[in-house]
Amino acid sequence: MALQSSGQLIRMSQINTELGRSSTATISLDTAENGGYGTINTCASPYPLAANPASMSEWYGYNHSAACGNSSYAMSDGGTATSQGMLYSDSISYSGTVSTSRPSPVSEFTISFWLKRATGDSSVGYLFGLDGGTTNDSLIMYWDSTEDPNDPGVYANRIVLSFNDDGGGSMQSVVNLSDTNNSTPTGVSPTFWDNNNQGNVEPHGYSLITVVIYYPAWATNDYIKWYWNDVQLDVPWNAGAVGFQDSYTVGDSITTPDWTNSVLYIGGSVPTELSSGCQLDSYAVYPATRLLGSDVSTLYNGGSVATLTDYQNIGALLYYNFESASPSIGEDTGATYGMFLDEFSTPIRIADPAV
Repeated sequence: MALQSSGQLIRMSQINTELGRSSTATISLDTAENGGYGTINTCASPYPLAANPASMSEWYGYNHSAACGNSSYAMSDGGTATSQGMLYSDSISYSGTVSTSRPSPVSEFTISFWLKRATGDSSVGYLFGLDGGTTNDSLIMYWDSTEDPNDPGVYANRIVLSFNDDGGGSMQSVVNLSDTNNSTPTGVSPTFWDNNNQGNVEPHGYSLITVVIYYPAWATNDYIKWYWNDVQLDVPWNAGAVGFQDSYTVGDSITTPDWTNSVLYIGGSVPTELSSGCQLDSYAVYPATRLLGSDVSTLYNGGSVATLTDYQNIGALLYYNFESASPSIGEDTGATYGMFLDEFSTPIRIADPAV
């Protein structure tokens, strides 16, 4: 059973018992926290840390027999303001492995991942990209926190999906997490979006971000749908002028992209002028599947990472859960395409996953 989470002070005899030892056995608090009497169960939340000074309070709520969830690791860029780590398709062809044309804004696809704003000093971060290589087609997703030049102290905390094709067409969908219509479901206020202004998150500080593209609904509010956790946000189609804090989707004369010789990116620093400040977990790309609201609820799983089977039951996907580091953390575990990504600039697999 777990130790109490508050109130009565924890005794050394209780720690012994929780670790499966005799309550009267000789014990050192530092040795216990370092796993000397049994490996600390990092699947428990919370769990005592090996860093000194050792403290009895670190054992509050610890459950030595807690079962591991569906995620034990996440990906961090592990870099600096000028050199963030990322995953990319360097040694394997995206077009040859997945498709020459998907994901396509003139068809349907979905991108879904758990996101944690892990630092408070970055204003822009990169989330996804397809660079057309020999073509000028490009599809990128990033977030930014930008101060209103006309209202200092007020920010637009946005996630942006942008597409430009070789024929000159373009599309952009912008969700401002802190605009009037979206601030309640996201919980992100108009101040700077950082680790102290996370919004509505699960216990480890993550939110599930999902964007769904469905071209048959072009020029309507249903063309692109954004979800924060399992709640659909208000991102209307708007062909006219938009304000600093508006959420909107606009587009003009887009054509089917050609991803021949293209490169797929997840996280990190492409374009290189973008800084970082986030962690990613359970990253799913459905290249040709439109998720429904019920599917998003399945992946949200009440605030916990869903099983791989849950992901696979929805459709064919690229899936990166960063659970293995051999040969790299870019292992595609979706069992559809086998598109293993290479590491650039040392992204880090960290034991701070979404629950």
